[in-house]
Amino acid sequence: MDLENKLKTVNLETEKLVKIISKLEDIDAENVNFQDLDRVLFFTLIMYGVCNNDLYHKKNELKISKEDTEKMNAFYFAYNNAKHTTVFKSEERDLSYSSIVGHAVVDKAQLEKSFGIVWAKLKNKRSQDKTKYFAYKKYLEGQKILDTISIELDLIKHYYPKLIKLYK
Repeated sequence: MDLENKLKTVNLETEKLVKIISKLEDIDAENVNFQDLDRVLFFTLIMYGVCNNDLYHKKNELKISKEDTEKMNAFYFAYNNAKHTTVFKSEERDLSYSSIVGHAVVDKAQLEKSFGIVWAKLKNKRSQDKTKYFAYKKYLEGQKILDTISIELDLIKHYYPKLIKLYK
């Protein structure tokens, strides 16, 4: 697959992922089938991994910062684990009095539950993945996928056009 098609595929798969998660977060947690999410998230992570690999090989020419490399490592760790285990979980939070201020709308404050798809707590099983594991914990673990997926997409959108220019 050429670089332009990889970039298009990443955009399309991310859009699919966002639609699926948004739909799942709008329905009751007890009535959710996560098979579609598992498949689409896995394929999206594969595409992110393919693009990260391309970028990593040219990181000096592209002047990829240490922080951006760390973010790429977080998603690499998620992808590597997604091959063998589920890397997300559904989480339901009670919007109790202590958190109602952030969620209140004038005259419509409600005590209810909030449902979200978050990155799971994963364990590091390989010593060579230590830095990737710490990056995962720093950027992704326990965070809503919809809130963090843009980290990787923004990196790819920023560096991939530069990579395409390098190869032309």
